[in-house]
Amino acid sequence: MHTADVRPEERYRLNPAVRLVPPGSFNNPRWLAVDLVTKRHLAIGRHAAALCVVAAGPTSRAAAVDAVAAHADARKADLATAFDTLLGKDILVAAVTSDRTRWVEQLLSQWRAYGWSEAADHHLMTFDYPFYDYSVDGWTQDRAIMRAYRAEEFDGQRYKTCADGPRPAGDVHPGAAGHPGPGGGVPAPRVTDVLPTLTARFEEATGAPRRAGALDAEVLLRLMSSVFGVLESRGGGPGTAPFVRRTSPSGGARHPSEGYACVFDVPGLAEGWYHYRCGDEALHRVADLDAECARRALFGALRAPFTTRAVLVMTSVFGRNMYRYREPRTFRTLFMDVGHLLTTTEVVAQAMGVAAFGQHGIDDTRVSEVLRLAPEEEAPVLSVALGDGYVARASGAPDGTTAAQDGAAVAEDGAIAAQDGAAVAEDGAIAAQDGAAVAEDSTTAALDRAAAAEDGPSTASPPAPPPPHPASSERR
Repeated sequence: MHTADVRPEERYRLNPAVRLVPPGSFNNPRWLAVDLVTKRHLAIGRHAAALCVVAAGPTSRAAAVDAVAAHADARKADLATAFDTLLGKDILVAAVTSDRTRWVEQLLSQWRAYGWSEAADHHLMTFDYPFYDYSVDGWTQDRAIMRAYRAEEFDGQRYKTCADGPRPAGDVHPGAAGHPGPGGGVPAPRVTDVLPTLTARFEEATGAPRRAGALDAEVLLRLMSSVFGVLESRGGGPGTAPFVRRTSPSGGARHPSEGYACVFDVPGLAEGWYHYRCGDEALHRVADLDAECARRALFGALRAPFTTRAVLVMTSVFGRNMYRYREPRTFRTLFMDVGHLLTTTEVVAQAMGVAAFGQHGIDDTRVSEVLRLAPEEEAPVLSVALGDGYVARASGAPDGTTAAQDGAAVAEDGAIAAQDGAAVAEDGAIAAQDGAAVAEDSTTAALDRAAAAEDGPSTASPPAPPPPHPASSERR
């Protein structure tokens, strides 16, 4: 809006897409007015910030100036000029809803109804973000900006190292499974040695569990190595260390995730908190176990449908990813990275015959305190309960999946399949297969319960997406 268009009695308000950031946040010395849609940051003075606060509710220019002047040592003429500047920068807008503000207000209203205010702000900030066009000259721009980053700061962080914490007590044998080696940590096998031993067929490593094994120190170490171990290092050069490759993909080979293990009851390994150190391929104990505190911190993992012997905790080291990706969308990639690792954990665990149950129920503060994490640098994101493996049956299987072994009924894809002459429930009818007798009423009821268990509890539908941003095509 041009200042010439300002009408003394017209009402104005703070742009619903603008957020005020006080001095000191992110090392900025002044107030910032951040437009989440246009991705612009405007440094403003404290009087201008006060005008924005007054305009949170629709107000006229004269009323806003009078309100601030009554509490600030500022001339009304200067405040009026500041008000006009805010209007000219679209920090303040007309109180009448426009197409642009309507889209923002609809999105905020829908997301806030689910308690997703912060997520809505992040969505606005990352929506239609102006990325490089790699089909034109994106690679040229990418290489140029990475050279500039490396000229300012060495790109060297590939994985984290932790000082050794308390050691297991008692008579230990260096290098033996579950006991500290010469470097102080419990040695883990190389990931390149573990992978060839995972010979389970794809259908055995996915879907309903079909193997039952025990979770002991050797299995846990092989699992941690498979998920967090380094396959190889390659590349590197002026200003950058070699990049690492793991069994899971990671954008830009940044690998921001770290792996920890809270050990409750794993045969061959002392209870406590451990960190998997990629540099020396070992599990290092970093804290003693307070079982009650750990259960409260990892409350979600204890919902697993099996006895939890250990819990993997995956964290994100923000700076590792943000070195390359210095835009708001970086936050999304942290969850993508952990998602890849979770799937790898589940597949490898099942191939090894142990149970895994991942979810986000973590007390971030408690976990960070135990692991001595700096919250502005690293934070817990996900946990995975681990326990002895089991063969899934009609009840007690995770994720609502049901299966039958040794002649029990199998619930699969919404139908009850016949195995070894068992009765088949198909399309609501009971059919006889290979001369098998029609299932009795009690058998039918059991199958119905198994099918119901497969369906699982219903969940609330997410909010409908708001209409497309009216100006999105203009900024692409």
